[in-house]
Amino acid sequence: MKKSLIITCCLATFAAAPFCAAEVHEVVKGDTLWDLSGTFWNQPLEWPKLWANNPHIHNPHWIYPGDLISTELMARPSDEGMEVRLPYAKLYPEVKGEPEAMMDDSASINGGSADDGGMNENAIVLLGRGVEDYISPAPVERLADVRSSGDKVMTALREEVFFDLAAPDAMAPGDLVTIFNDDRVVMHPGLMETVSGRHVKILAHAEILEVVDSSARAVIFSVNDVVVPGSGVMAYREPVNIVVPKKAGEGLEGVVLAGDENKLLYGAHDTIFMDKGAAQGVESGMILEVPFDPDHSAEGILVDAKKPSATLVVVATEEDSSTAYILDSRTSVVAGNRFAAVSVSP
Repeated sequence: MKKSLIITCCLATFAAAPFCAAEVHEVVKGDTLWDLSGTFWNQPLEWPKLWANNPHIHNPHWIYPGDLISTELMARPSDEGMEVRLPYAKLYPEVKGEPEAMMDDSASINGGSADDGGMNENAIVLLGRGVEDYISPAPVERLADVRSSGDKVMTALREEVFFDLAAPDAMAPGDLVTIFNDDRVVMHPGLMETVSGRHVKILAHAEILEVVDSSARAVIFSVNDVVVPGSGVMAYREPVNIVVPKKAGEGLEGVVLAGDENKLLYGAHDTIFMDKGAAQGVESGMILEVPFDPDHSAEGILVDAKKPSATLVVVATEEDSSTAYILDSRTSVVAGNRFAAVSVSP
């Protein structure tokens, strides 16, 4: 039996769960976003909006019994303001396994609309947090700082936040901005005491509603992580959720710098940073690989050393660094691993 409930206070542990004073459905076995869109909105084809309204769902194929899903169809703050993740025609690599509650294949391929917006049939759709992050060679210039509003454990869509501006004319109503944290310093694993830059963690995106003197009020329209007092505010940095694969030059190679600060080992669907960027010929969409490391072999386990440990796609580039998404991995990727162009073009 399907269950729905009304939550009147924000108790969810998800960093980005938009559950407060809104109708919420608790997932049961057999639920799909397609079915839930039909049940609550009488519009199964609107499942991408349901996905967009629940940013804690990183993969629409994978929802589990007990998950809480907001079924409120939220209005856009402006025509350009709300991020709606597009339905995709192809997901690479194919998701294996069958969670208890999973989206129908027919819905994932045809569920968005008859027109996929001109998406390339080979396009790679990026899932999960961190794909917007990047390495900056220096602290990012701040237009403003997030003002203190008490201790927070979550940030919700359409939540209002307040900024202390660096200058009175730093922003104006209608501007889109990106909220970030760049406290983490990233060292080059192969060069002793060499700073590669700062990990710029994208927390959220917001639209400016009002500016008064040196203060601004904004509404959040896309959430990746908790926005805390002291977080920085920069000019809007548009997310890259879809890339088209391309061949990388044969001579391209470098070193993995780091990844999620809470991990030491990285695998499929994780985001990592590399020590080569636009100045070295790296471009978004390039397919790279991490060659097999003999140190990963173990006694009694047969491993094909000719195959790479992991396959990557470049998401975005800076001058001397780039962000990559791990498409597939046989063994863990760690900081210091070498990467190179794939031996066969995509």
